[in-house]
Amino acid sequence: MTFHLTSPSRSSSVSLGRDHREFRRLLSGASASRATHKAQSLTRVYSLDPLSDPRWERFYQVHPRANVFHTRGWLNALKRLYGYLPVAFTTSAPHQELRNAVVFCEVQTWLTRRRLVSLPFSDHCEPLVDETGDAQAILSHLKHDSRRWRYIEMRPRTGLFRSRPLFHKSESYCLHLLDLSADLEVIFQGMHADCVRRKIRRARREGIRCERGNSAQLLREFYDLQVATRKRHGLPPQSLAWFSTLAQCLGEDFTIWVARRNETPLASMITLSFREQMVYKYGASDAVRHSLGSVPLLMWEIIEHAKSHGYRELDLGRSALDQEGLLRFKDNLGAQRIPLDYQRYPPCSAVASPKNLGLRAGNWMLARMPEWLLVPVGELLYRHTG
Repeated sequence: MTFHLTSPSRSSSVSLGRDHREFRRLLSGASASRATHKAQSLTRVYSLDPLSDPRWERFYQVHPRANVFHTRGWLNALKRLYGYLPVAFTTSAPHQELRNAVVFCEVQTWLTRRRLVSLPFSDHCEPLVDETGDAQAILSHLKHDSRRWRYIEMRPRTGLFRSRPLFHKSESYCLHLLDLSADLEVIFQGMHADCVRRKIRRARREGIRCERGNSAQLLREFYDLQVATRKRHGLPPQSLAWFSTLAQCLGEDFTIWVARRNETPLASMITLSFREQMVYKYGASDAVRHSLGSVPLLMWEIIEHAKSHGYRELDLGRSALDQEGLLRFKDNLGAQRIPLDYQRYPPCSAVASPKNLGLRAGNWMLARMPEWLLVPVGELLYRHTG
């Protein structure tokens, strides 16, 4: 298995200013269509396949609120490994450029039945809709068609869809965002003196070095640490096939980071990148050697790299509200907390999540399960939890 290069691509990146200008151009080009829609008593909603419709990539590449979870790479990985079918809904007719869209995956398994999720395994996925009328039309269309699915779930970060009357809060998390626009020294001084800065200095004294790339060897080292970390928390790991599929589909926007002492991996993380944002998506570590400071050092290496390559924000991902240690760690990095509420229709549907399935299976049992058995359990369960 061979993957390509290591550092995030800047060839596909554009500045936020250019994004806004290009997006305004697309909106302007659809102005006649918008006037027609407003003149009609009923706004029509269309569906499209984001993997085959050429308008989708042109649209998300310039929309100011798009992120890596909107990309064809992420959607293709979901379809290729799990068979989830991507679909987007828009008020733009097939012959028009997209001026809005909400992307979902249709998840259908024998355990959780058919669901519409935006998007599986994503921490958040912002509906790319800017006008209230368009948002209402798409939501009404989904409600009218809701019998096709057990429930519809959306994971908005901001915007028009966070408090719509048709949808109800299902799960709450905390999202951490680190602003990278300040000088690097200012970012470093904004971190906790004892819990982060002191540990970074100790890790360097201990001779811990960091490596990045997306080779098969680095992926294997990450995965071995990931299995041990999930076992420690009483949760099954996602399959190695999931991470290798992500690497293949995202290419240079998928990076594996490993901190090692001599030849021993101590911590590993996976970041995803899109335009001016880097996303910390997965992390794992050797708990026995936490005192050496490998985790803070690796995170600082990611921050330094992101800063030097022009990224303006590091998305540290979602955390459950009861994960006090993880919340504290991200706080100590100087990141800002943002409430993250998932929305669901109808509200009575049970939530299918890795956490809930793990609780039903028994965290105690999973924590004591041998790794050779824990891995296939994860391969079985995660297909149903997206």
